[in-house]
Amino acid sequence: MSIWLKLFGKKLPRKIVEGDNLINYWRDIYTGEPKWKTYTTQGLSGKKTNYRFLMNGGKMLCQELAGLVFAEPPTFGVDDDVRELLEKNRFNENGRVWLEYALALGSGVLKWLVKDGELVIDWVQAGDFIPVSYDSRGVYEADFLSTTVHDDKEFKVIEQHRQEDDGYRISLEVYENIGNEDYRKVDPGRAGIKQSEWIVPTKMFEVWKTPVANSVSMGSPFGMSIFGTAVDTIQQLDMAGDYLTEEIITSGRKIIIGHSMLQRHFPSSKNDKPSMAYYDKNEKVYVAFDDAEKESMQPTAINFDLRIDEITQTINTLLAILSKQSGCSDSFLSLDGKSMKTATEVISENSKTFRMKKNIENSLTYTILNFLDSLKIIGAECGIKTTNMEYYIDWDDSVIEDRNSRANYWNTRVQAGTGLLEDALIELDGLSEEEAVIKAKQIRDSRAVVDVGLWGDE
Repeated sequence: MSIWLKLFGKKLPRKIVEGDNLINYWRDIYTGEPKWKTYTTQGLSGKKTNYRFLMNGGKMLCQELAGLVFAEPPTFGVDDDVRELLEKNRFNENGRVWLEYALALGSGVLKWLVKDGELVIDWVQAGDFIPVSYDSRGVYEADFLSTTVHDDKEFKVIEQHRQEDDGYRISLEVYENIGNEDYRKVDPGRAGIKQSEWIVPTKMFEVWKTPVANSVSMGSPFGMSIFGTAVDTIQQLDMAGDYLTEEIITSGRKIIIGHSMLQRHFPSSKNDKPSMAYYDKNEKVYVAFDDAEKESMQPTAINFDLRIDEITQTINTLLAILSKQSGCSDSFLSLDGKSMKTATEVISENSKTFRMKKNIENSLTYTILNFLDSLKIIGAECGIKTTNMEYYIDWDDSVIEDRNSRANYWNTRVQAGTGLLEDALIELDGLSEEEAVIKAKQIRDSRAVVDVGLWGDE
């Protein structure tokens, strides 16, 4: 059961409960604990619980997309103190991990936390917050969940952010774990918390959601996992991966042996194993009762052909479907060495992947800038100097642009007369305008052709 349901029960709105259940469902898939990980078979020895070897396509997809967005650190146009604050919080490193989680769970929150008088970014995962008031413009009030231990006792702390006329009131509710995953509300001081309520002048958090429509729970304030519509494909992918592993295991060398080469185990007590025949590979001597049995005394090897190619083709097909269902190009993920795309392959081979990357960056930009703008109000109290400059973020997409595609584009423009050679040299070679003019003249001079007659006469 969700921790939110344990703490608040039926007080939660239906959409919140529904969204929280989906987040837990997606988390199980992402962490490699889906409901299909185990399955039961019936054999001669009775029922047996089996564990699948998982491909974990959900983790693979989110990791690749997050790595693509943060392939190069973004450039922040912010005040010096703000830039230093981002560096202290290791924004690029922690941001990539946070984004991977958010892509898997559909949402994530950036929240300011004050520790020892310094501002710290709290990278909140979906499942550790619930929206309280929201509309199409965003989330205005929310509850955040954290865990603390005091005097060897575990406490759940709910940090409530509520709007007031003069800003936001932040208050803490504390619940003590009394055993068997049951909780009771206690005084915050019991958890070692000295201050349980304070006022801040502005909102201290920003919620980010994946840039895809939540078709699983329409109207939900939570986002949808990037693989939310591809769960069935991930299940089939795990089954195919498990089948590949079983193919390797079951294809081991086996032999056919004569009956006299078997030994029999007899139970010595009621609790012992039942009578059964077995082959002792350490036995050195076997006895044939007559000459006719000599033929059966020769072990015969059984070899199985591995169907690796067929299974790999199936896995690649499923990876292509998973990529397509997640808004990327069908070649984004594959088992033939293309899963780790080089920087120059994204536009030329994966234009849909590039568009998905840009959609993620655009929505992240809006969330991050709103989050940083709050420093202009609260920063001074923590020693952060800010100005009225308009903050911006530039995502470095040059590292994933296909140089050949750009060259072909400009070649077509120049040949068609819709683009200048000088402009092409500036864009492709990074020349200044003066350098481009000089090089363009050199190129034209080297291509100049003198029309001469048949006998060399002009």
